[in-house]
Amino acid sequence: MYEKLVITYQAALQLHIFIGRNNSNSELEQKVRDASTDFLEFFEKNRFYFSENTCQKLLDVINPIGQQVDLYRFGTAAKFDPLAFSNSWNTLKVQVRDSKKALEDEFRTLMGVTQ
Repeated sequence: MYEKLVITYQAALQLHIFIGRNNSNSELEQKVRDASTDFLEFFEKNRFYFSENTCQKLLDVINPIGQQVDLYRFGTAAKFDPLAFSNSWNTLKVQVRDSKKALEDEFRTLMGVTQ
């Protein structure tokens, strides 16, 4: 499951870099949507293996990614504002990075791996 989450995160970062250059790329947008859908389908089928706390941490990583893609696609695509988009993604990167770190710590604890 973690691998699917990382694939989604990396696809979103690739899309951000491309859009940040004031470009549009439906292929990259689709890659993020497909990866998010793949993750969420897998997550819903397997969430009972994890505590509610872990499930929330997973959602804390994946949901902001989808929100940012939707913001671009439906909000700023018609009138692209590079500064607003950059500020939004910078905030997202911090939020997702912190949530991803908390999730990694949780998985390490579940697997009995300590640092």
